[in-house]
Amino acid sequence: DAVNGVTASQIPRSQLGAYQVTQSTTIYIRLDVAPAIDDCYDVVPLEILVGDYPQIPATVAGLTECGSVGVASDFNLEDSYTAIFAGLNADSYTTEFYTSHTAADTQDVSQQITNYTAYPSVGTETVYVRVMNEDGCHAVTEFTLTIDEIVYNAPLPVTECEGATQGLAEFDLTQISD
Repeated sequence: DAVNGVTASQIPRSQLGAYQVTQSTTIYIRLDVAPAIDDCYDVVPLEILVGDYPQIPATVAGLTECGSVGVASDFNLEDSYTAIFAGLNADSYTTEFYTSHTAADTQDVSQQITNYTAYPSVGTETVYVRVMNEDGCHAVTEFTLTIDEIVYNAPLPVTECEGATQGLAEFDLTQISD
């Protein structure tokens, strides 16, 4: 139809900004010379590819490190892969980490986390993950980093007298409790 200039199969100009297809297809574009010259045109194919978004959860279980509140601990953000990819092959996707959802969605490199195997955080921080498949389609998921503070009561000193044996005292450490 593009070769013969048949207008019945043309995509209406009003649909050019929001042309919808449900599967990958090829459309043909007729390029005419302006001003029009008889038989002076070319027809070029345009492949329209419909890809699927990566099927990942919207949020995944967070990562927890042991440490002190207010003191940074290093997190390996790749430890989230098991929850993110849940049965998918992580190697089939490109994965990037960001500090905001918008940055992950738009690939704002100013907010990209590049040291993702030793990312320092003081905890209570959300990390956003952009997962892109080979079709170029992407999805964003998120998880929280948490510092589990070590809380304990310092033990009281235990005293025992030497008794008859010089330089030797026996202690029952099972008597020390929380």
